[in-house]
Amino acid sequence: PYDVALFLIGQHLTGGIPFIVPATRSQIFEHLLPEFYPAQHPVPPLAFREDMLHDLALLFSIFACGFLLHSPQNHDSEAEAEPFMHLCRAALAFGGLLDDTSLSAVQAVFILAMNIQFSGRPHCRKLADKVMVFAVQLAISVSLSDSYSILSFLLTAIRYKIGLRKS
Repeated sequence: PYDVALFLIGQHLTGGIPFIVPATRSQIFEHLLPEFYPAQHPVPPLAFREDMLHDLALLFSIFACGFLLHSPQNHDSEAEAEPFMHLCRAALAFGGLLDDTSLSAVQAVFILAMNIQFSGRPHCRKLADKVMVFAVQLAISVSLSDSYSILSFLLTAIRYKIGLRKS
C-alpha cells in the first residue's frame, strides 16, 4: 500500500547514516513513486516495462532499507526486508545489470550493500564491502552523460566506507 511505501521511504531517508542517501528525495518523490504508484495505487506487475526494472530494483532496495532501519535490533525487520532484497536482485538481473547499466541500478546495488551491512548477519561486512566495490565499478561504467550523478555517487561511496571504518 501507498502509506507503507511512504513510511519505508521516510525510514530510508532519515534513519540511515546521515550523509549517505544514494537516492535523493526528489528522485524518489518526483520519479519513482509516480512511476510505480500513480494516483497512489501500485502499478499491476503486468504493466511493467523492461526499461522500468532498474527503477523497480531501486524502489525495492529502498523498501528493504526502510524495514531494516525501522527496528534495527528486531529480527522481524530482517525477515520483512529479506523479500525486498530478493526482489531487488531479481529486478536487477532481469533488467540487464551488466548489459545496460543505469544510475538507478548503481543506486540499487549501493543500497543493497547498505542493507547487507545493516542486516547484522555474520560475515556481512565482507559481503557488503564486495557489493559496494561492485557498485563503484558499475558507477564508473555508466555513461559520462550523467557524470555529475556518478561523481556524487562515488563520493557517497567513499563516505560510506569511511563511516563504516569509524564504527
